[in-house]
Amino acid sequence: MIDKRNLTENANCLMWFGNEKPAFSKISHSLYIWNPKWGARNESLHPYVLSCPIPKEYGDQVPDSVTLVGHPCDRATNNLRVVYNALQEEFKKDFVVCVKALNLKHNASFAIRLVEWIELLRILGADKIVFYQLHVHENITRVLEHYVKTWNVEIIKVTMPGHLANVPDLMPTYLKYRGSSKRLQELIYFTDCLYQNMYQYQYVVLLDVDEVIVPRGEIKTWQQLIYDITLPEAFAAKNITYASFIARNVYFMDDKKELDDWYLEIPKYMHMLQHVRRDRNYIKPGGGIKAFHNTDLILALHNHFARACIGDPKLNCPKYDFDLKDAHLQHYCTARKNPGCTSPRNLTLDTNVWRFKHELIDAVTATLKETGFLKKSNLTL
Repeated sequence: MIDKRNLTENANCLMWFGNEKPAFSKISHSLYIWNPKWGARNESLHPYVLSCPIPKEYGDQVPDSVTLVGHPCDRATNNLRVVYNALQEEFKKDFVVCVKALNLKHNASFAIRLVEWIELLRILGADKIVFYQLHVHENITRVLEHYVKTWNVEIIKVTMPGHLANVPDLMPTYLKYRGSSKRLQELIYFTDCLYQNMYQYQYVVLLDVDEVIVPRGEIKTWQQLIYDITLPEAFAAKNITYASFIARNVYFMDDKKELDDWYLEIPKYMHMLQHVRRDRNYIKPGGGIKAFHNTDLILALHNHFARACIGDPKLNCPKYDFDLKDAHLQHYCTARKNPGCTSPRNLTLDTNVWRFKHELIDAVTATLKETGFLKKSNLTL
């Protein structure tokens, strides 16, 4: 939930089971999932995870919904549907990717890049992608709805909470100047995605649509990266169960238009395959990282790391860094908007992603045809 600081101290739960009288449950634990050291002290709404035990007399029943109240007889002003996506098979699937609220109302052309991004994740081994959506251009809606029908993509439409603005045309500007409000709210999306998928997927991966964790060397899939390479190495180093496996961040430049040195054998609409010049230097350890998070341990998530784990009151979840020869986070610049994307840079050519070139071009081209973005006669956008 997101609320004013410290007001959760007086909150309790009413659990609704069918037509029965609601059951009262005191909050057993309140976890503040932001860190005041990160700023945003003056923001009005802050994120929490509240735990309310189901009363013993209800056994293994799952409530239909939960209401937060101050006292058992208070008039309810909210009602939250309980989502319990239980394991349907013998084992969990591997990877669910969670994407924070898309706010791309005025980014029509990004739909093409989104197709390439989704198809690369499929090739790498993602089993599902969950998009939280504020406001997007109709082209992006067309892409997302295509994958809802043809693959395992879920769209969850959201709004900014409370008194915060929700005017579609103004959202990019509003959130640009209210970055703290946006970042506080994002923790709700990430943790919600964790809880909706924790019983069905072994790892949750938080990614923006301009970045991908890419295996390197001879490793081609996330499954190989985690199960065949990293887990044996990590356990050999320390025999514990790790909460997160961390990928270092490195920027790939958005410079093709200004340099006009396109690779002729690769379609221009393949942004990641065309843009293979990156900074030679990685962002410092811990900066801009992304990770695979173990759903058996995680209680709450931040954009870049696990915020809390089971049995870890000090909020210090055990993590393991991928060896750079095995994987890194490829963060694709959008023009020069990010300080890490400015020129001149100490650049190097990194064509590792070309290992997936033929499969990726075929998949993207087919989807662009099916969705009407690519003219079937002459293969032009």
